[in-house]
Amino acid sequence: DSLIVIRPSDTKVFEGETVQLHCLAQQGSTVQWLHNNEIINVNLMRRYEILPSGVLRIVSAQKSDNGTYECIASKIGFGTSTAKCYLHVQGLELNVPG
Repeated sequence: DSLIVIRPSDTKVFEGETVQLHCLAQQGSTVQWLHNNEIINVNLMRRYEILPSGVLRIVSAQKSDNGTYECIASKIGFGTSTAKCYLHVQGLELNVPG
């Protein structure tokens, strides 16, 4: 039985938009997020925020935010569950010359 109740889904956004990736875990679970297999440290990565609900919020999405995101829910006595999604950040091809 998965600890993750609502899994994140593949998402497409434009550069500069705010993204919310959902990961609702069972009560009492701890949620962590990985981006391309690296742990997201919200203290070091200013544009990233993990909300109490487990949602990963990325403010002002950049091309560098492209890739695979993995939500890891863990609960003592229950082990861990993971769920992956892909985020595609599309550039705003509207660059005005000059």
